[in-house]
Amino acid sequence: MTIRVNNVIGSDSATIRDQGLAIYELAKKELKDSKKVEISFEGISIIISSFLNASIGKLYGDFPYDFIDKNLKITGLDKNDMELLQIIVIPNAKEYYNDVDKIEEIEKSVIGSEK
Repeated sequence: MTIRVNNVIGSDSATIRDQGLAIYELAKKELKDSKKVEISFEGISIIISSFLNASIGKLYGDFPYDFIDKNLKITGLDKNDMELLQIIVIPNAKEYYNDVDKIEEIEKSVIGSEK
């Protein structure tokens, strides 16, 4: 299945986190059924990391990394956006979902210390 981001969000700007979550839900449903998924960013002119975190990074909390590597294909990103995805979004998602409890404990201690 191909998920065309611009068709789903109705825009050429992928800047709203909730729209990224809509892409995530579509991809998750297909991957859960063991289907291969392509997320196409063709026609998208602006994309921000929070959109990528919500649409793609979140999948790393639901599926094994090797499963995602074999079944998810990302197309249509320019070089800079692909680097953002591969160098920042995916490694951060893997680190976060690898030890969610530890990250949440750190977040609680930081938030608690600000009060």
